[in-house]
Amino acid sequence: MDQSITTKIILDSIADGVFTVDRDWNITSFNRAAERIAGIAAKKAVGQKCFDVFHANVCQAACVLKDTLKTGKEIIDRPVNILNHDGKVIPVSISTAVLKDERGNIIGGVETFRDLSALEALKKEISRQYSVEDIISKNFEIQSIFDILPDIAESESTVLIHGESGTGISDDVIRLFMTYDFPGNIRELENLLEHAFVMCRRGEITVEHLPGEFRETVTAPKDGDDNNISLQDRFKRSEAVIIKEALKRNRGLRRQTARELGIDPSTLWRKIKRLDIKEL
Repeated sequence: MDQSITTKIILDSIADGVFTVDRDWNITSFNRAAERIAGIAAKKAVGQKCFDVFHANVCQAACVLKDTLKTGKEIIDRPVNILNHDGKVIPVSISTAVLKDERGNIIGGVETFRDLSALEALKKEISRQYSVEDIISKNFEIQSIFDILPDIAESESTVLIHGESGTGISDDVIRLFMTYDFPGNIRELENLLEHAFVMCRRGEITVEHLPGEFRETVTAPKDGDDNNISLQDRFKRSEAVIIKEALKRNRGLRRQTARELGIDPSTLWRKIKRLDIKEL
């Protein structure tokens, strides 16, 4: 049997997508799994530039295969997003290596990619269940709060939390929360609230009911000019800081930033415009 036919049979039997490129980034082979994941037939993909087929979020700025061809080093299981032929975002894990001829000259590269769509969906579901249900099972009073946290996260309104027993949060605690960056995201806020509910024996949660480590890390704003700033403005400031830092970590890539923040790219775009954030 012809060696090229044998190679195609082997590649088509692999569950992961596999494609190869020459030194000019032209696709030279495209297996069956690659067709399925990318949503394009091999006969259409072969001959095209790889970045015109995949439109990955790293294609132009941080191409993984380009790094491999430049350094000669393999890259294993790098998570990226690609756009399939229908414009749908597909999370994949890619690995790259160089292709050499019989004399050891580099003639191109090979990339394998695994569809992580099902895994990412499962991780999101597990994360959602864990971040809510494990706390609900401990403290019934917080259940009503955590049940609506996903809706609160999408809301632009300032929210004052009250328990069924009439427990409220003091202005000092609210100012503290609004000025803190919350590196642990919503999970850290949930832990702080649970601790405060347990420690509070009166009708109002004050700074003394918060964990000692948290109180040592941040200090509530003092009386002065900050008192003239509305809580809505404080929230906007904190939100803008979080988005700016996420954009910086992701080199200004919106889809990657939205994924890290757990919001839709269109939602991120609206927040960038509303908060007048200058993109990188």
